[in-house]
Amino acid sequence: MAKAKKKQKKAEPAEPAAPSRVEPDAKVASWYAGAVSFTSGACLMILEITASRVLAPEFGNTVYLWSAIIGMILAALTMGYQLGGHLAERGRPALLVYLSCGAGASVAIVPLWSSWLLPKLAASMSPSGGALVGTALLFFVPSVLIGALSPVAVKVVNLGGADAGRASGHISALGAMGSILGTFGAGFVLLPAMGTQDVLTGVALALALIGVSGALVAKLSRGAPIAVAVLVIAPAFVDHEPRLLEGERLLHEEETFYHRVRVTEYDSRIGRIRQLDLDSTREGARALDSEVLPFWYTRFIRIAPMYLTAPKRAAFVGGGAFTMPIRFAKMYPDANVDVYELDPKVVEMGVEFFELGEYEKIRAVTGDARRNLKVTDARYDFVFGDAYNGVSWIPFHLATKEFYTLVADRMTDGGVYMSNVISSLDPDRGAFFFSTVKTLREVFGHVQVYGRSGGGTGQNLILVASKEPLPSRDAIATMSDAMGLGELTRHFVDLDRLEDDLAGALVLTDDYAPVEAMLAEQ
Repeated sequence: MAKAKKKQKKAEPAEPAAPSRVEPDAKVASWYAGAVSFTSGACLMILEITASRVLAPEFGNTVYLWSAIIGMILAALTMGYQLGGHLAERGRPALLVYLSCGAGASVAIVPLWSSWLLPKLAASMSPSGGALVGTALLFFVPSVLIGALSPVAVKVVNLGGADAGRASGHISALGAMGSILGTFGAGFVLLPAMGTQDVLTGVALALALIGVSGALVAKLSRGAPIAVAVLVIAPAFVDHEPRLLEGERLLHEEETFYHRVRVTEYDSRIGRIRQLDLDSTREGARALDSEVLPFWYTRFIRIAPMYLTAPKRAAFVGGGAFTMPIRFAKMYPDANVDVYELDPKVVEMGVEFFELGEYEKIRAVTGDARRNLKVTDARYDFVFGDAYNGVSWIPFHLATKEFYTLVADRMTDGGVYMSNVISSLDPDRGAFFFSTVKTLREVFGHVQVYGRSGGGTGQNLILVASKEPLPSRDAIATMSDAMGLGELTRHFVDLDRLEDDLAGALVLTDDYAPVEAMLAEQ
């Protein structure tokens, strides 16, 4: 009997069973952990996409930039998961408060920190190295802290009654839902609607608010379930191979670091045409049997003598098929011509298929045009901007007041800037055109426009800008008659009738240039 009683006493401590239900405070903590996971997932993707807008003005919107952003944030998340796993051993909801608030604070200083840091990096590093270091210094710490939230949230849910597998799956799913919302929200809503600094401020506030709200969890006696339903339809993006037209002959095709490049030949009413396509855009062409310029907008290089007197140096932002730089070199054989072209393969195509190598005074400079203009000591009498890839992609940092100011600083007194813009003269559809004209006026003061059609359809619009007064319409008519340019100058656009719409247009800046949204309206 004594032995039996002794055994009974030893067994007594194990008698209390595990609680059959979860206490309300534990439930509240679990729901709060889910809210943190969802919010932080959304904030992370918004931060990642917005990072390109912060870095591109200095380093160019290139694959280097996106690789630096994605790779560095993934590295930060790896470290964050490790940190969060270590902290999760404590399993305290208060950790979510501290980490969220810390992440919000580190995002809040990015706008101020970047305005000082990035110009210094750009002046001392290559575009790829600068993008990598800039991403690390600006976005690594916020990403680490956001990454650390997930393991802690899993532990909090686990302590609330769910087993480890269910807790991990629940938190991962909520984080993924937030990431989906943040991705679409950043691209389709936030960046088109507000400036970069405003987006970053919003991310910082969201992280801080979800952190501060955690302080209420301890005071709630019962928590309400957080229901999040996200329906995502992922369209099947089919990569359609471009087809050859009847009679079109393929000379070359390859995938480059930036584009799909194709060179073709075909017969037309002006003879054989050799054409360069970048992705789905007809980028340029030359006539093999005549001096006619196949693309209508490129013919406006012929009006340069109405605005210029013996230019010594010119620059073209965007090479394409090098049609205009070559024609300019023929018009002014003593002038040096610099062509700023992003893709080195396009330069190779110019040499192989478009006679670029036959002109010693034409120099092709590869890389982002804005960065190259920033570091050059050259001063230009004439600059032509044609770096837009049709209407499918416009590098916003080549369409802002800061960029045009840089161009103006690299020009001689009385220098002339010309640009090709694909947009509309209809105020309801041509927001990009009206904003571009107003932005150019802010920098140069004097702007004239030529357009093929006076209607509201999308079209090539040629803009001419200078800090010096431009010739009057009557003077242009007189000069064009003498030069035989009437078929071009008759397309002169009277901006006086558009003044009311220009007054309400947005000046495009590095902080706010919603060109994608503007183009979507065309």
